[in-house]
Amino acid sequence: MKTNPKLFLNSPAGKLVLLIICMILCWVVLIIFFSANAPGGTLFPKESDMKRVQSEINTQMQKYNTENAKVEALEALRGKYNSQLQTYWHVDRDGQPETALRALISDTASVLDIAMARLDNVRISSKISDELAYADLSFQFSETYDKVLEFIAEIESTTPKIGWRNISISLDNTRNRERDRNNNTSTTANTKVEQKYRFDGTIRVIRYMPLTGTAKEAEKTAAAGTAATGTATTQKAQSTNLTPPTGNTAAQPAAGAQPAAGAAMRPAAGAQPSAGAAMRPAAGAQPAAAGAQPNMPAAQQAAVPANPAR
Repeated sequence: MKTNPKLFLNSPAGKLVLLIICMILCWVVLIIFFSANAPGGTLFPKESDMKRVQSEINTQMQKYNTENAKVEALEALRGKYNSQLQTYWHVDRDGQPETALRALISDTASVLDIAMARLDNVRISSKISDELAYADLSFQFSETYDKVLEFIAEIESTTPKIGWRNISISLDNTRNRERDRNNNTSTTANTKVEQKYRFDGTIRVIRYMPLTGTAKEAEKTAAAGTAATGTATTQKAQSTNLTPPTGNTAAQPAAGAQPAAGAAMRPAAGAQPSAGAAMRPAAGAQPAAAGAQPNMPAAQQAAVPANPAR
């Protein structure tokens, strides 16, 4: 049998149920209102809370922008380093500089018909980092000024880029003296000798040799081994500290050690005294009579008269 809602609400029981529902709704509204007024309330925040939260958001955004700018600067620096790294002398790409640089200078001189007076070995100077180091090569020759400029232009056009650590161009005095001697001895008055210049230069490249995984592991192992060796040495030094003897235990001399000067030698137990050794009287023994001779039997000493008093 179905109940009519209007009749139920008009009944005392329906009115009681409706009152209970209204009371519950009032409690819910009050809870929401007080939670909004309480610190941290988010359902109905105040204007001050909204400003405070907005200020915190702005502060965090500033921190984020600052850190993001640092990251972007680091990435830009890394990209610049990688692009600059391509201009260095890669061992895997360009070969070992100890041989490749000498071959480059020799081939360039051969193409320009220049006779090298001196061509040193490549020197690997101070390291920039674990992967980067300077490689220098010095050489010298004497040629005309045009040939010197052609040689410099050829070196400048090579790839990767080669720099100059130092460069010097001066008159070749040896050639000048030879020219003067030829002019004095030549029968032709119009003899012409080209002026030559002495070129001294040192080229420099930055050698790039990336560390492989094996090399990195070897460096870590070497560092760990050095630390372990230092720890073992410290423990060994601590373990070798001798504890001083306690009680009346007499310290025995070390094997092979010489007795100190003036120290009395005690005979070992059961050992016979050596000839001429002074006998130490036992505890409680009476001293020998005046004039008694050492190392003489008692019977003989009794027969020896005492020295008369003077």
